[in-house]
Amino acid sequence: MGKSMKEKSIKIKDKSISKTRITKRMIVRSFVCFIIIFGILDLTIYMISQNQINSKKDTAGYIAAISFDKISVNMQMIETKIKTIIGFSIDIKGNITDFERAATSIIGNDNVSCVALAPNGIIQYAYPYAGNESLIGFDFQDSSIDTNNIEAFANDNNQIITTICGPHLFLNGKTYLIVKVPVLLENVDSTTQLWGYACAFIDFPKSLMNAGFNSLIEQKYNYKLYRNDINNIERIMLSFQQKNIKQGIIIHREVFNQTWNILIEPESGWYNKERYILESIVMLIISILSSIIILDYFRLKDTGKALTRFVNIDTLTGVFSRRYFFDYVEAEIGRNRRFGICYIDVDNFKQVNDQYGHEIGDKLLLEIGKRLQVCIRKNDFVARLGGDEFVIYMNDINDEFIGELILKRVLDAMEIPFEYKNIVLQNTLSIGYSIFPEDGSSIVELIQNADRYMYNMKKKNHREIKIKQIMKHNKINHSKN
Repeated sequence: MGKSMKEKSIKIKDKSISKTRITKRMIVRSFVCFIIIFGILDLTIYMISQNQINSKKDTAGYIAAISFDKISVNMQMIETKIKTIIGFSIDIKGNITDFERAATSIIGNDNVSCVALAPNGIIQYAYPYAGNESLIGFDFQDSSIDTNNIEAFANDNNQIITTICGPHLFLNGKTYLIVKVPVLLENVDSTTQLWGYACAFIDFPKSLMNAGFNSLIEQKYNYKLYRNDINNIERIMLSFQQKNIKQGIIIHREVFNQTWNILIEPESGWYNKERYILESIVMLIISILSSIIILDYFRLKDTGKALTRFVNIDTLTGVFSRRYFFDYVEAEIGRNRRFGICYIDVDNFKQVNDQYGHEIGDKLLLEIGKRLQVCIRKNDFVARLGGDEFVIYMNDINDEFIGELILKRVLDAMEIPFEYKNIVLQNTLSIGYSIFPEDGSSIVELIQNADRYMYNMKKKNHREIKIKQIMKHNKINHSKN
């Protein structure tokens, strides 16, 4: 009785010691995890604040860059159309013909409200005339607007300079940006003289807001869009400021020999403390949960990989399995993509098994699988359908020569004898060939047709005859379709 009580007390003591050890181990692990999480969190807190600032700056810069690019492309398109109008309506002597007909191609597009011609820098022709009568007589040499000097029409390389003027409020009550293209005439002595200008009047600020600057307002950015004209004078184009911009970033773009700039800053500033605190709490929770589930995650991941490999890979040969082949080909048929398949049967394989045993037969299949994989292209694959039957999926067969080349590679590979444990085998393959969609609209039809041609090839022994016969069926079948 005393012994029994003693044994029981020892067992209880052992259990207590075991629990104590487990508790200590858990405490140690928890402390290590806490230290790791704390370090990660501390680093994350710093990274969040920096990423928050950089993210806002990147977003602002991205939106501004896209808007600038749209403006630049739009202006270049307008410039091209203006030059087309010049070519159609101004002859080599400076006479104006068919101006209105040429101008109709640009009106209404790219926010262009009016097209005008300004001989000697003074607008004399405007289309449409209705509603734009006040533009007639407008003088580009007027110093009250930001236009370059009338003579500054070419750069140092004698290339025509297109400029942008405005925004300018005209007597018709509309505000326009003006794309101004100089018109040059060639003199008898091959020199050039300035005839005047062809201009496009663009709705303002609609044209710029359509370019994407309104999205900055939607995302609560304060900004000031301005440009430096040819005389380096700052002119404000658009501005949206709920408060003064103190820590804004400036983004520059060149548009028609002028520097366009945008000064931009979020309404709430680059650094949001409330969001920072919230993100820190969320990161703490995520870190704690991650430390709990990470081991289970990797266990599940390893299990998933093993299951996927078990389903998709043939365990004997290492090539893809029958299921993978059927699933993949059915998906390609659903996408209506042209492809080919080579259906392959190992000749006299049963005799190999009967004479040398299944071990040699399995080694032969393994070696055939390896050789077939060497014969294919990067986007092709080999699968084993079962027994001694293989199939090659040939992606994107647009040239008959590709299929013939792969078949030749396969037959070349089989020319090399198989050697294993002093046993030398010289096996051949019978091959059937079919193409989707010419030889069938389903995987069953494709395999049946390829299988039928394969058994016809078993009667042929010479390798070159095989290739020609295999491809010949393909040509005949395609001509029927």
